[in-house]
Amino acid sequence: MAERASTEVGLEDPTFLERIRPLVRSTFRSEVIKGVGPLGGMFSIAAEKYRNKVLISAANGVGAKARVAQLAGVYDTVGVDLVALCVNDVAVRGAEPLFLLDYFATGSLSRDMALSIVEGLVAACREAHCTLLGGKTAQVPAVYRDDGFDLAGVAVGAVDQDRLVDGSSIGIGHRVIGMASSGLHTAGFGVVHRVLAAQPSPALDQQVPDLGGETLKSALLRPTRIYGKTILNLVRDFRIAGLAHVGEGGIAYRLGRQLPRGCQALLRPGDWEQPGLFSYLRRMTALTHDQMFTTFNMGLGMIVVVAPQDVEGVLERLESLGEQAWVVGEIVRRETDAPSVRLE
Repeated sequence: MAERASTEVGLEDPTFLERIRPLVRSTFRSEVIKGVGPLGGMFSIAAEKYRNKVLISAANGVGAKARVAQLAGVYDTVGVDLVALCVNDVAVRGAEPLFLLDYFATGSLSRDMALSIVEGLVAACREAHCTLLGGKTAQVPAVYRDDGFDLAGVAVGAVDQDRLVDGSSIGIGHRVIGMASSGLHTAGFGVVHRVLAAQPSPALDQQVPDLGGETLKSALLRPTRIYGKTILNLVRDFRIAGLAHVGEGGIAYRLGRQLPRGCQALLRPGDWEQPGLFSYLRRMTALTHDQMFTTFNMGLGMIVVVAPQDVEGVLERLESLGEQAWVVGEIVRRETDAPSVRLE
């Protein structure tokens, strides 16, 4: 494993490192090679698990959600967001996440803030059965003002080539199943931050009737749902034609880029539950109906494309795994110059 690296004098605080070391080690899978020093993490690929292994990597960052977290003074959820983003992007290829490396940069290091972020990373890695193999903390006052920060990372996973999901088998007549998100995840926070930073801005601590009395802060910063174990369960037992993790760019962009030429996803927004947060955001941001679907996830965090005969089995499996899911559309023939995703 790699000890957490740092770039500025004073960040090598032995007390801080001692606090996070057992947390990080609690995420270790059996493949971690321990005791190799501070310059790089080492992970043994268990070749016997895979007949023809393919490594899948995904890089991500929490983006503008970090700025909203800073406004709210809440830091324990963004670590979960980072792991979820990276793990979900690995899982959509049918891959098992193996390990993650993170990069945390800030203008002025608060050890309490850094500890909260690491605790979130650790909790999410445990949930995803993904090792937090190493990380880097950088204090960069020339880039970030005061305690402004950014958090990014890379996850690596592995999959047998014959279980690789790439969307190439999606065809006309396939059904589109949407899995519920836990909230905004990280999509659309650039728009949200602009509204919150404006004067006057909605109070983050206010209770919002559309949210059942939940505060705006709590609703916005609810961490991204981790779908890795659910997806691996589906890929193991069903023929999954395509998967799309709904993140930045919204449903149309994320699903559209999975579709083969000649295929269009016809979606019916009335067929899935869109939490009240999205109605509130539409009023708060003044976005149009179509802009909402190209900005936010609109209540869907993961999309699964399957043949009609597999729909019932997949829905039953998702319910047994604690996921809320709906048939939200189907794959139809795409006319020339038509969009890859159309809302009915």
